[in-house]
Amino acid sequence: MSFIDVHCHIYEFDDVVSTINEALSKGVNKIIGVGEDPESNRKLLEIHEMFSDVVYPSIGFHPWEAANASRDDINEFKLQVEKYSDIIVGIGEVGIDKRFVRSEEKIKRQIEVFEVAVRLAREYDLPLNIHCMKTEREVLRILIENDIVKAIFHWYTGSYEVLREIIQHGYYVSVNLSLRYSSRARGVAERAPLGLILLESDSPYYFKGEYATPASVAKVAELLARIKEVDLKTVAHITTRSAQLLFSI
Repeated sequence: MSFIDVHCHIYEFDDVVSTINEALSKGVNKIIGVGEDPESNRKLLEIHEMFSDVVYPSIGFHPWEAANASRDDINEFKLQVEKYSDIIVGIGEVGIDKRFVRSEEKIKRQIEVFEVAVRLAREYDLPLNIHCMKTEREVLRILIENDIVKAIFHWYTGSYEVLREIIQHGYYVSVNLSLRYSSRARGVAERAPLGLILLESDSPYYFKGEYATPASVAKVAELLARIKEVDLKTVAHITTRSAQLLFSI
């Protein structure tokens, strides 16, 4: 029985080797590393070189970072995707955040960077790993208008109405340790079909008393199995197969 972590900031760990070994010991044998800016993308690619059979890179530009991006930063992001298009398995973390970013000028820059990411995803046929806060419908509209067929709404906490539309278009949502305490996270897990749910750690995020690691995905799977009232093997099989198909790994 194995699991795949579809959203992890692996470069933020001081001891990457121990972090990966812990994950493997829990059956988490593949990790999608997501970048946040050109610098973290470089670190992620270096880790992939050392652990190419475990860590799969997804080059990104987190909306909080994109809000302050210079023209040179955006160009470097584009060049990274173009240069490593044969190595990376996705584009993300990318998106639009209007909850924590309020400046109109910075929101415009976020949108600009996200639209660049969407065009690159379409050009290179790569899935998008999306962060959206108070922008779920706007992000969904952009995906549909650009004929994007492969995307994950990472840690989706938006409305159930938009969730239905996400599901109708065949996009995925990912769940994490917030299933322990968040009624919204559990509600999303209840409503989304198991075939469109993926497992993530979002590590090293702090989830109310616990720092996540990639190994946490095994616990996330147990939480999801209880919510869906199925056995753990079913969750492992379906979520792993979905991630393999989405990321071509």
